[in-house]
This record gives sequence, C-alpha cells and structure tokens, in this order.
Amino acid sequence: MQAIFQESSTVLSPSTSPTAINPSDLTAKGAAIQASLIQEFDKEDIEQSTHPMVTITPHIRNAIGVVLVSSDASHGIFKPLIEAETAVPARRAAQFLVPKAGGNILVKVCEGIRDIKVTKPEPKPKTNGNATDEDEDEELDSDEEEDIREKIWKIGTPLAEIGLKGVKPSGKVEVMVNVTGDLRVLITAREVGGKGGARGELESPKATENGAA
Repeated sequence: MQAIFQESSTVLSPSTSPTAINPSDLTAKGAAIQASLIQEFDKEDIEQSTHPMVTITPHIRNAIGVVLVSSDASHGIFKPLIEAETAVPARRAAQFLVPKAGGNILVKVCEGIRDIKVTKPEPKPKTNGNATDEDEDEELDSDEEEDIREKIWKIGTPLAEIGLKGVKPSGKVEVMVNVTGDLRVLITAREVGGKGGARGELESPKATENGAA
C-alpha cells in the first residue's frame, strides 16, 4: 500500500501501527457502533430501518458466465463473467477464441456454481528393510499431508443460447452480459471484427427477501 500511494500518505495497518484496527474486526466493530446508535430508538423504527429492502443492495445469487460449444455440448468449460454476490447494475464483457475451423458457433450463457474439489495426496511407497526412527518420522509426516483443494465451476441453470453463423477461422467472439438495476439480463454476442451480432433480454426474476436473484 505504501508503494501505491504518495510518500506523504500514512498507511494504518496492524503491521505499521499498534493502534490500527485489524481488517477482520471491521465488520464486528461497525455492527457494534450501529447497534449503539439505534439502541434508544423505538422497536418499530428499528425494524423499518433494518428491513432487508432498505439495507440489502440487490445482487445476483449465482455467477453468470458463458460456455462456448462447437459440436459437443458436454465438453464445455464455464467461464464466469459476473461473480456471485455482485451488486447490480453490473456489466462485464470478454472475448473468446473459437475453433480454428470457425463456422457456426453456439454461445451458451448459464449460471455457474462455485465448488471446491478435494484431492487426496498419493501415499508414498513404503521402503523395504528395517525402518529407523528417521524413517518413521518421515512416514508420520507423509500421513499428515494436507488434501489438495482447488476451485472449480459447475454449470448451473441455462439462461440463453445465441448462435453466430459463419465465424471466421481462428476468430474471436465477444460476449457481453449486462444486469440492470431491476435485475433484467441483457446479453450480446458478436464476432470481433465482423458485422452484426445477436442480442437478447431476460425478464427480471423474482427477488428473494435478501435482495438476491
């Protein structure tokens, strides 16, 4: 942070100042301050002021992204454009390479669900012969190896499909997703450098009490 700002700027953090607030405590401290400010209010006023419709910013529940499919729809990889819990309005665009042969391209816009894939480490082969104390220690260490965790995306509910005809070989397709403030979804797909494109609109879904859709 000090490298980003001017030398005259003072960066307050636990590592530079013992009086600085730990970032992990900010939410709890903010909630405590807010509670102290409204403790003298009437119960009805507090309920109205803290209602989700007032305090929660409308946002999307699941990520929205694309799956580019040429021939086999089962071999698509989800590419997120708008992450889950993003406040609206929000607009994101990205370009994707098409197959070298080009041709007709199907763009699938779907919701994405983030998941964690856990992989167990492969056990080390046991050595022959008499085991020494050091060997036993090494075996104990190998037993304590942590699982390998990686973030993966699962393809969720399909939202729209857009077909583009006659895309040039080794070309690119640009996809733009725009979520409006009233949670309508506008989707545009076009060939980069080409003429025309396709556009569609999804009606606003029913929002839940916490402002998610």
